[in-house]
Amino acid sequence: MDETVRQDPAAGPPVLVPSAGPAPATGPPPCPDAQIKVTAEVGAPQYPEGAKPVLRLVVANTGPTPCVRDLDGADQEIVVWSGDGAKRLWSSNDCVNPSSSDLRTLVPGQPVAFAVNWSGLGSVPGCTTERDRIGPGAYRVVTRLGPVISAPTPLLIGT
Repeated sequence: MDETVRQDPAAGPPVLVPSAGPAPATGPPPCPDAQIKVTAEVGAPQYPEGAKPVLRLVVANTGPTPCVRDLDGADQEIVVWSGDGAKRLWSSNDCVNPSSSDLRTLVPGQPVAFAVNWSGLGSVPGCTTERDRIGPGAYRVVTRLGPVISAPTPLLIGT
């Protein structure tokens, strides 16, 4: 699986993993939303309090043939929700919204992952308030690529 790692600015320097090259101009057709599956993954089922969990957005082509999709950073989002899903606690796009064209050829059976080392601090859009540490508990991680949204994945911190 190809993986690119972004950082929550409070988590320290990013770790970069090589990514696939852009699709050729005469390559496969565009990937429609119906042919894309987005999944949320966590690096470990449980993290100790104060750790920097690895959260991943995984994009897969569910169709029978390769297709091209712009995986623009501004269209990607990883969100941490309360365990009951009622309260949004943090988003990868709140403090940084890196917009850049990232055309990829998505091959069936070869998912592409984008990871964030989350600082464990909460956030709001624009990071206009002080960022408080999220305490121990059970949380949900949800990811999206444009309008395509994943099912929630559980994340346990310090419990």
